[in-house]
Amino acid sequence: MAKVKYRQPRGNFFSVLASDGKFHQTVPVGTPGSVVRKYETSDGKTGEKNELVADSLEGIIDNISVFDGDFGKNILIAFKLEEGEEETDRVIVSLNVATNFGEQFLEKLPKINAEINVELKPYSFEDEKTGKPKRGITIFQNGEKLTSAYQDYDETKKEWKTKKGFPLPEGDTTKFDTDDWKAYFISRRKYLLKELEKHELYSTESYEVPATTPVSQSKEEDDIAF
Repeated sequence: MAKVKYRQPRGNFFSVLASDGKFHQTVPVGTPGSVVRKYETSDGKTGEKNELVADSLEGIIDNISVFDGDFGKNILIAFKLEEGEEETDRVIVSLNVATNFGEQFLEKLPKINAEINVELKPYSFEDEKTGKPKRGITIFQNGEKLTSAYQDYDETKKEWKTKKGFPLPEGDTTKFDTDDWKAYFISRRKYLLKELEKHELYSTESYEVPATTPVSQSKEEDDIAF
């Protein structure tokens, strides 16, 4: 069974990533260890959900698929079952591709050893110097923090170096407007999804996702359902 690190002790659950940098799953009111989360969507709708919250997930990844929903593509990361477990026990992580969580996972995926345990630990905080939000997902394996397989920062030249044909912005970025940057990041996501299709863990068969499950948050929405 995949290991789930909760804020409160609790068993296994179907999980997703929320914008606070934690894993969430909607559960019935009264579920031991669950908490109430109030939310407001970008169109002003408010509500609350009863959820289990976990700081990280650890296990052996069984397969990775893509779910194309009403709010974009989501990566579904399914962990292996152990002997005696039912399919309903399977832990699945949903990451919205159009977020730092999804992009960073795809960038680090080639460095994951599919045969051994891997720990996924998302984060979300405000940078003290810039005041801007910092979001992403840290991946640990064999006690090491995995880095991007497609780009790294050259401290000497103070610039990013890319690998494997990873796309860079074209033209003078000082003149880029919002649409230019959106187009660039879309090209990055398309590239990473194409790379995913070449990976040994990629599966064309996706899982059915409960309609009550909140999706990995996009930059625009604070609470979305499949």
